[in-house]
Amino acid sequence: MVVHDLLLNLKKHNVSHSQGFADDLGLMNVGKYPNVICDHMNQSLKFVDSWCKKIGRSVNAKNTEAICFTNKNSVVPRPLTLGGETITYKPFVRYLGVWLDQRLLWKSHVDLVSQKCLRALDRCRRIVGPKWGLSPKIMRWIYTACIRPALL
Repeated sequence: MVVHDLLLNLKKHNVSHSQGFADDLGLMNVGKYPNVICDHMNQSLKFVDSWCKKIGRSVNAKNTEAICFTNKNSVVPRPLTLGGETITYKPFVRYLGVWLDQRLLWKSHVDLVSQKCLRALDRCRRIVGPKWGLSPKIMRWIYTACIRPALL
């Protein structure tokens, strides 16, 4: 409920595009010039910080990550600050369980999810032997009920 009030205030003041889920908040600015985008984002972060101080809460800048989505290699965005601390730019960020990279290629997300599913499948394979363990029918059920949905 607290984040919902912040989202309404951000929308009312038209500071940034904002989206939230539970206690996660995502702010996004779109534009042609990276320096202008960073200035708008710093305004948004200043608004969030002042709103949090007004209600007696705070945002941990160390748990806050920034990413610049672009196809260009030479873009060096200005630093972002939240509560006097600098937010570091990351090549990959995780938002609501999805890994996003700077070019939005999805390769990193697909690689991480497939590695996780292969590890789970390998663990399942180790509990089956030629004369002991789970039956092939149960193994197929584990694959279709647990591993395949996680991959898809």
